[in-house]
Amino acid sequence: MKKEALEEMGMDIELGRFLGCAQRYFFSTNECRYYLSKGYFYLCEMGTQVIKPT
Repeated sequence: MKKEALEEMGMDIELGRFLGCAQRYFFSTNECRYYLSKGYFYLCEMGTQVIKPT
């Protein structure tokens, strides 16, 4: 999670408590198949801007 925050926002974060998870099915029109997407959610404290987001 810290790596994704650094890559996507350019920020260092402090990972907090687990909030929950969610999932959904979706259809990819490019691949003509269904996928299950899972998301996990945490409470986080934003730290300092370390790098430019990618």
